[in-house]
Amino acid sequence: MKSSFKIILLISFIGLFFNSNAQSYNKLIKTANKYYDAKDLTNAEIYYNKALEKKPGDYFALYNLAYVYGDRDEFDTALVLINKSIAQFSYYTPAYEARASIYYELDSVEDALKDIELFLLNNIEDDSIRLIALRAECNFELGKYKIALDDYKWTINNVTEKRWKNFCVPCYNMKTAFCYTSLSEYNNSLKYLDIAINAPDCDQKFICRSLEEKAKIYMVLNEKAKSVQHFNQVLTCLKEINNQSINSTELPVINSYLGNEDVALKLVKEQIANDKDDSDALSTDYYNLTRIYAVLKKQELALQSLETSLSLNPKDAEILQYDIDLTNIRNLPQFTQLIQKYQTNKQK
Repeated sequence: MKSSFKIILLISFIGLFFNSNAQSYNKLIKTANKYYDAKDLTNAEIYYNKALEKKPGDYFALYNLAYVYGDRDEFDTALVLINKSIAQFSYYTPAYEARASIYYELDSVEDALKDIELFLLNNIEDDSIRLIALRAECNFELGKYKIALDDYKWTINNVTEKRWKNFCVPCYNMKTAFCYTSLSEYNNSLKYLDIAINAPDCDQKFICRSLEEKAKIYMVLNEKAKSVQHFNQVLTCLKEINNQSINSTELPVINSYLGNEDVALKLVKEQIANDKDDSDALSTDYYNLTRIYAVLKKQELALQSLETSLSLNPKDAEILQYDIDLTNIRNLPQFTQLIQKYQTNKQK
């Protein structure tokens, strides 16, 4: 009897220990969640780590801790944590939603798309709307504008306050317009740009960007008076944002559309000089120079600067072929050859 009593006592103690341990873990998670909801990331991290001391490798604590690092823009660490979480419990589908967002922030859009599809296989519409919007963003960055367009429009048509609090209506109408522009469906683009501009909650920066897109479309449609009118509205809009001083990377390109060649070239060449030791920035600068020369119909110079830009950074070879600023060079065989050359290099 004594021996049996000891066994029963031991079993009871083990059960009490694990029950107590579980209660302690749950309390730590609850405390961490409160700190996280209050945007106190330092204490949230502390308590998620304390929870992991109670249950090492626990997928749920790792999942939450990944969000802490994601909110700090420390996406490499966030990815390590979410991968550990998925390794522990691969059936927890919210982890794929989180990892898709992390991949997107790390510019791994193909990986983000894989996780989005994994998540969407197992979740109802109320849970999926943000992922469908993210899928649109990924496909837009890959130059797959028709697919992106369908997802942007679906998001706009199905969003509700319950599904997505503070959803940015102007942003998504503007992005829908950009897809239509890239597909050369200019009338549809103008329609969605007007929706964005006239939205009651439209941020000034989106108004400026939408006005600029309209101005470019009117130029392509040979409605020069409307184009100039809208570019002047863009300049006024930018002044309002920047306290009467215009500081925009788009300013050189805007000046090229307005025929201010000397101003446009001076601005972009100053930027090239400033960025001479930064290859990524230089790639952007030479791409802006390409846009300027293309708008000014200086095709040979545009192609030269385009090759310089792509040699520094070939990843945009796919998407730039749809850029409205390059309308005057897009149909040239040399342009097509450059795109094919750097798409091939990118795949090696």
